[in-house]
Amino acid sequence: MTNIELIQTIANIATALTFALAAWQLREANKQNKKSAVQKRSEYVIDLYNTFVNDKDMFDAYYKIEYSEFVYDGTFHGSELEKKVYKLLGHFSNIGRLFNLGILTRDDVRFLEYEFLIIFQNSNVKAYFNFLDNWFNLRNINDKKFEYFRLTGEYLEKDQQWRKL
Repeated sequence: MTNIELIQTIANIATALTFALAAWQLREANKQNKKSAVQKRSEYVIDLYNTFVNDKDMFDAYYKIEYSEFVYDGTFHGSELEKKVYKLLGHFSNIGRLFNLGILTRDDVRFLEYEFLIIFQNSNVKAYFNFLDNWFNLRNINDKKFEYFRLTGEYLEKDQQWRKL
């Protein structure tokens, strides 16, 4: 082997080692970025949960729904309870929007799955949704109020049934 061939071989080995080192560093940086993104999303979900439980209006409305004390009837509209339920549904609809946009993952939303399903599966909440749908239709508004909450609730319900199989 000539000196030129030896130098070329050493240069090729050095290039390969440099490339391998760069690839390893890139992979490690991606791992850190993923961990950081997961950590940030986790902190955000915890903040969303804490906002919910620390807000007296939302938590009062949720408590009534969870323990079947919420009744959708003629006295509901315009009441303080309607404002609390509206606020609660809006909060969870915003979380559902983040999930449906892919900002939050299924694992992120799993943290709030129980609360989502308690609200979503409540027959009085469903009756309120029926009222809202009719109200919007009468006004020719092509929108569903709390749509992202509903989409996320449907998804979680189906996912829960699938996991039972």
